[in-house]
Amino acid sequence: PTPRHRVSIPSPIVADLRIWLDFLQYPATGISINNIVFREPTHEFGADACGYGIGGFSIETSKGWHWQLPKDLIGVVSINALEFLANVVTIWMAWLGLIADV
Repeated sequence: PTPRHRVSIPSPIVADLRIWLDFLQYPATGISINNIVFREPTHEFGADACGYGIGGFSIETSKGWHWQLPKDLIGVVSINALEFLANVVTIWMAWLGLIADV
């Protein structure tokens, strides 16, 4: 084992550490950003996936899309990957102007 030594911490360092301890209590309990972030969406979309396909739509225009998975992909791709892909494709199609006027 390592021998123990007594260390003296200067009072300005102790004061700084106390400030940090107080400051770090706020992130530990969560900081609300509701008052500093613009919260009104400019566009709203929906997207979803299941084991057999993916799809999405624009709430504003009611235009949508869907894609049925090829038989050789059914059960191969995880639902998380399909959900992610559905959201990416929905945003991409909106950006292209195919389902919304973005």
